[in-house]
Amino acid sequence: MRRVTMAAIIVLATGGCASIQAARVDLSRSNISQLHQAIELFRMDTGRYPSEEEGVASLLKSGPGSAPYVASLPSDPWGNPYRYRLLESGPVIESAGPDGKFGTGDDVRSAR
Repeated sequence: MRRVTMAAIIVLATGGCASIQAARVDLSRSNISQLHQAIELFRMDTGRYPSEEEGVASLLKSGPGSAPYVASLPSDPWGNPYRYRLLESGPVIESAGPDGKFGTGDDVRSAR
């Protein structure tokens, strides 16, 4: 009986961790999508994307209306800042993912 209980606890704990990690990846994708939409609004208003030096911090500035493009800049679900890069194909917003290191298989990025 005790073995069955321990096995059930291990299965629940492992499944729970996977669900939490999947939820964090989904939240990261949602944040990236929202930041990407704000960057597109910035481009529509200014005729250009923010430079890499300006980064997503440029979204905190007011546009032609009175409000900024975003009220605040979120950290990714693992507590790290999102990275913004401006490539020839357009802007890319990335999270380093669960391991906190860019360039590894668990990175989460915009669809460009």
